Amino acid sequence: MKGNVSKVRNFSISNRIKKEFGQLKRNIKQTYVCPLLMPYVMMPVKGVKAVVEVACQFRDPIHGMIPLNAGELAIVDSEPFQRLRYIRQLGTSYLVYHGAEHTRFGHSIGVMFLVGRAMDVLKEKLPEQIDDWEYERLKQIVKIAALLHDIGHAPFSHVGEEEDGLFPQLQDYDGELDYGHEVYSRLIVQNCFKDVVEQNKYLRELDIDIATVLSFMKGNVLEPKWFFAKELISGQIDMDRMDYLLRDSYYCGVKYGEYDLHRLLDTLTICPSPEGIWQLGIESDGVQAVEGFVFARYWMFIQVYFHKTRRILDYYLVNFLKECLPKGHYPTDVREYLEYTDNHILELMGAKAPRNLWAKRLLRRECLSEVFVSNPHQLMHEEDGFSDYHKLGWIDKVLREKFPINSEPENYYVDQAKTLAAKYQISPSTFLSGETEEESKKLYAIPVKDKHTGTIKPVQDYSLPIKNLSDLKINIIRVYANKEHHVQEDNVTAYEKVKQYMETVDGEWQKHVEEMKDLEKRYKEMQSEKEALSKRFQ
Repeated sequence: MKGNVSKVRNFSISNRIKKEFGQLKRNIKQTYVCPLLMPYVMMPVKGVKAVVEVACQFRDPIHGMIPLNAGELAIVDSEPFQRLRYIRQLGTSYLVYHGAEHTRFGHSIGVMFLVGRAMDVLKEKLPEQIDDWEYERLKQIVKIAALLHDIGHAPFSHVGEEEDGLFPQLQDYDGELDYGHEVYSRLIVQNCFKDVVEQNKYLRELDIDIATVLSFMKGNVLEPKWFFAKELISGQIDMDRMDYLLRDSYYCGVKYGEYDLHRLLDTLTICPSPEGIWQLGIESDGVQAVEGFVFARYWMFIQVYFHKTRRILDYYLVNFLKECLPKGHYPTDVREYLEYTDNHILELMGAKAPRNLWAKRLLRRECLSEVFVSNPHQLMHEEDGFSDYHKLGWIDKVLREKFPINSEPENYYVDQAKTLAAKYQISPSTFLSGETEEESKKLYAIPVKDKHTGTIKPVQDYSLPIKNLSDLKINIIRVYANKEHHVQEDNVTAYEKVKQYMETVDGEWQKHVEEMKDLEKRYKEMQSEKEALSKRFQ
């Protein structure tokens, strides 16, 4: 058996135990099954209940024992999936938080496990009765999609996806053009997992085909009542986030990503929209669990994912990859792409380090120093009509005029790290064919079902903290400069020169604001004069 798994002993089970186990499952709704009965799960197959042996269990530091059936194990044992053992979950963060050596391998298995738990919870809360076999098939499809959702990550995970050029444009399985690790994931699934899924005896009994898995991975859910299942993989309260927050927090040794997972899962529900779309939502008793979850993600982005040292190390790595990858980007051929891992890039970096500045700096952790960092949020100032966005845009423009940021990237760098804290609404246009996102009717991003009345409202109606965060961007601007590089004409270092300027920037900004106000005033006066002249000569 490959990997960190333990085989489960294969032994016969009496009809009496089968019957008692079935009764136990019906009478006791709980997440974890008795360990003695774990090797067997009851699965409806085309209306007939059959005992299916769990092929193996993974010991996971976040979720405990994770059982896999034969179909899931076949996917995990494949070479493309085993590659994820060599793709770090948090990119270069292991050079900041030394415990962050965890990989996409464990995360993918964790997401699959949580999807299974969520589907079990939601089965008891369906708006209408669904055939057991049909629901079990849906559950297995979504678990496979969850297991494979990160199969296409490049070395060091998300590093470079914000940059133009490192990820080539690819033709997706459905013919559309796209960039990034997600399109690689779908192409890898299409090219490498068709036989693994469709020829597996266990998965064949559920009539699972690779086209349906790909559809869920892209979010193209044609059946409105299955929209909630798609949201388990990619949504505002999806299992991807639920796993990575706890996992990343654990391995980084921080507490920012912790929240009440068990309460959150227990209060998941399905919220039908007036159009018949079944959304993933939360019961009103679970609002506080959602608050903890939303703020855990908010804190992790500010404190871990957007850490100042991690951002500059990513910058070094991207520059190195652009210089050293063939043609300056990852290969378009899927098989060739799968040969790239963290180890491959680190070996290449070690070989190039004597002659490559970016490789040498990253391996030695010789980082540019932070000179300036903005607040995480930019607000509008009513008194002068200008926002923090205007100010930061002006700072970026002036810095590029005063300092050789573009011509000396080794000495100066301006970084922008941004994401959305929480959404108020989403669009269901992914499955409503012919509708654009603008045309489709918006849904609540996190709907809440009232436990007494059954009415559905946005979580913002129940939670003031989430309301205040909704649609508010985390947008952190940083300026870095080299403390070792001396600017000859000024006899100071690059860092000192930028720092001296940044100490005067608030005053310079106020002068700029006054100039803009004067220009606006003069423009209005000219418009008035023009209108007066027009009336005079009519």
